Amino acid sequence: MREIAERYLGNKVKNAVVTVPAYFNDAQRQATKDAGKIAGFNVIRIINEPTAEAIAYGSDKMKNWKDAKNILVFDLGGGTFDVSLLTFDNGLLEVLATDGDTHLDGEDFDQRVIDHFIKLFKTKKEKDVGKNAHTVENFVVKLKKRNEFYFSEILTRAKLEELNMDLFRSTMKPVENVLQDAELEKSDIADVLLVGGSTRIPKIRQILKEFFNGKEPSRAINPDEAVVYGAAIQEAILAGDDCIIDEIVIIDVNPLTMGIEVKDGAMSNIIPRNSHIPKTNKQIFTTVRDDQDTVTVRIFEDERPIAKYNHFLGEFDLTGIPLAPRGVTQIDVTFDIDVDGVLTVTAEEKTRGNKKNIMINSKTNRLSSNEIDRMIKVAELFADEDKIVKERINAKNELESYIYLLRNQLKDLKTFFEELLSKEKSIITNAIENQIKWIDTNPNVKVDQFRKQKKQLETIILQIMSKIHGYNVNNTRSQSSQYYGEL
Repeated sequence: MREIAERYLGNKVKNAVVTVPAYFNDAQRQATKDAGKIAGFNVIRIINEPTAEAIAYGSDKMKNWKDAKNILVFDLGGGTFDVSLLTFDNGLLEVLATDGDTHLDGEDFDQRVIDHFIKLFKTKKEKDVGKNAHTVENFVVKLKKRNEFYFSEILTRAKLEELNMDLFRSTMKPVENVLQDAELEKSDIADVLLVGGSTRIPKIRQILKEFFNGKEPSRAINPDEAVVYGAAIQEAILAGDDCIIDEIVIIDVNPLTMGIEVKDGAMSNIIPRNSHIPKTNKQIFTTVRDDQDTVTVRIFEDERPIAKYNHFLGEFDLTGIPLAPRGVTQIDVTFDIDVDGVLTVTAEEKTRGNKKNIMINSKTNRLSSNEIDRMIKVAELFADEDKIVKERINAKNELESYIYLLRNQLKDLKTFFEELLSKEKSIITNAIENQIKWIDTNPNVKVDQFRKQKKQLETIILQIMSKIHGYNVNNTRSQSSQYYGEL
């Protein structure tokens, strides 16, 4: 391709903007960059294919738009299917949401036709060519070559639609998902853009039109060439070409939630799915044991609230943490996704400034497009069950955090507890120890029981501390919830 471009342009080509399917993960994007490098390109930017088409569509129109325009890009090709919802506003192209089905594309439509012909062949020739994959492959090859096979059958448009109607209609599910994620209605969409050869199927266009209450999908740009146009415009913008009058600023999104594992295996989400990138989010965590000098940061991506059910990306240890009671040490964990979707995770202990990070790239176990789609569906399937488990873990962790906060405050002479008598401190200490023993013997009880135990402890504290002027039990509640979890 580099040679073709150089012959056409008449000079050497060094830099390139490369487009990828919206559901490509970091590993696939990194592999694409590597392939570009091998081909002799300096890949200066990777953009999603729906974004590229939106650029091609809006580059010469947006200067005439007075208000923001919401554009839905419907990308159905031979091997991919994804839907993106974008908004144009005064030169800003913002991706609001993306969704897709990596198990649905033009090849599935072909397969339905192949299966249909195999059945007809079996009926007419009394020979079953569908018994093994090799025979089927040869059958398909011969079907595609004229005058080289003794079997002929007419495939009408009506029959094609009959064979694939359930698949055609299933393409609306990702459309519904992006509208829901972006909190928009059908009537908010200004235009529906088509990308990919499979969008030439009339029934697909008709179903889209019906879904959007009669709005015709746009035919303003060739669905096979739109992505290339958009990439060329983006390249010109990055190169500072004078032919580009209005610069377009692109804000894209990440396809899956990213976070780390905390106490009891819960997933603490740091960057939610469909967040704009580049993106940097920081959360504060603390230690799970007294005198803990090392924490392990385990990184996952997916939508399940329990980390082990999500996809593991990588891990690292942060060492040299100053010895302190549980819940005292502050550890900042930062997730940073750059403009190309590459993730860097950093953990820093604030007292000494110890810091460590990891870059999640193609060598660190990222998901394929199929796995991303499968895991989102699994998350939806187990949503209710996961919610119950997550609530139980949260209730247990809230009780434990409150217990250890009280214990640490009893040892600190600068807290409200310094005004108590030894007898009163002893009552609180015994209550704390009893709660610790109760948790050890009842680690998997229901949410209500954890909350009941916490309420009992709060009542004891309130009764004793009410003698201190201006004291409120919320003084401890607010402090116990300052962290996102324990590591």
